[in-house]
Amino acid sequence: MNNNNFLNGIALLVIIMLLSSCAALNRSSARSLHYLYIDERNDAGYALQNGDCVKAENKMLEAVSIAKIIKSKVPEVKEAGSDLAEAYKLLGRVYSNDNCKKYPEALDAYKESIKLREYIYGVDDPLYAHALNDLAWGYYYKQKKYDTAETMLLRAKTIYETNPSKIENYLTMVYTNLGEVYRVQGRIQEAEEYEKKADANR
Repeated sequence: MNNNNFLNGIALLVIIMLLSSCAALNRSSARSLHYLYIDERNDAGYALQNGDCVKAENKMLEAVSIAKIIKSKVPEVKEAGSDLAEAYKLLGRVYSNDNCKKYPEALDAYKESIKLREYIYGVDDPLYAHALNDLAWGYYYKQKKYDTAETMLLRAKTIYETNPSKIENYLTMVYTNLGEVYRVQGRIQEAEEYEKKADANR
C-alpha cells in the first residue's frame, strides 16, 4: 500500500472518530440541558400559579434560551426542537394569562410554537393540534376573534379525531373550548352539541 494512501486512511479514521466523539458529547450535553430546561419550566409554572407574572416570564425566557441551545447541539435531529416548541407554547400561556395580559407577545410565542411543531411533526400530528388549540384559546378567544378561534379549534378537532390512540384528554378539551366559543356567540345549539360531546368523552 502506498504510504500516502495509508496515512490518508489513518487521518480519515481519526476525523471520523473525532466527529463521533463530538456528536456523543453534544447528545450528552443536550440531555443535561433538558433537565435544566424542565427546572426552569416548572419554576415558571409555580410562579404563574402564585400570580407572579414577572418571575414566570423571566423563568420561561430562560427556558426558551436553554431550549435553543439544546436544539443547536443536535441540529440534525428534528425532535431536538421539541423542547423549544413547548417552551414557546408555555411562554404564550404566561403572556396570555389573565393576570399578565401581554397579548401581542403571546401571539408571537404561540406562532413560534406552531411553526416548530409543523416542522418537527407535520400538520396532521396531535402535537401540532395542541399548538393550534393553545393559540385559538389562549389568544384569539381572549381577543374575541371567535371566527379565527373556531377555525383553529375545528382543525385541531379533526386531527385529534383521526389519531384516537394519541390524544389522551385533548379531544375533550377541544370539544369544551368549541362549546364555549359557540356559547359566547349565542350559538346555543352548537354549544350544547359540543358540551355533550365533551361530557361523553370524559
